[in-house]
Amino acid sequence: MTQLTYCRLFEQLLHATTTATTDDDAGAAELGAARDLHMDDASPRAAVLRHRTQTHCAWLRANEERLRLQQTWHRFFADGQYDVLITPVAPTAAIPAGSRSLMVDGVERSFFDQTGWANLTSHVGLPSLVMPFARGAEGLPIGVPLVGPAYADRSLLALAERLAPLLKGTAEGVIAPRSG
Repeated sequence: MTQLTYCRLFEQLLHATTTATTDDDAGAAELGAARDLHMDDASPRAAVLRHRTQTHCAWLRANEERLRLQQTWHRFFADGQYDVLITPVAPTAAIPAGSRSLMVDGVERSFFDQTGWANLTSHVGLPSLVMPFARGAEGLPIGVPLVGPAYADRSLLALAERLAPLLKGTAEGVIAPRSG
């Protein structure tokens, strides 16, 4: 399963959950708007509407996929070969507070592109935390997440506590952007 597939599943489950506080009139309006979408509309707005108005059967399938992913992650950690997974936290350094877009290799991207790696494991119940690792060319922080097996929250905190002094010097370093 690719990172993009993980993110789509996360978004499908997330947006379904956000409907819990929607009143009936707003829900009816969303159903109407979703019905009016063109089949080829792949915009972020269309994806949100489709997820918020999905059928219960579609949600059940997504939840089954989540359960399969939980089992896969359990096997990954269960054999004792890995205690922690370290992944990128985002495709760039942090972006300025209040920003709704960012530039990646000269292309403007949605703020929500920053959440892809974080969405990799959160919907399957794995604990994670992000540690500062370095600073980008503009001085904004770059983080690195530590992901552990289910219920390993305290282990991750203990590891972060041990790593913090080692990363202290690095966190002040600057990573320059790629050229070309």
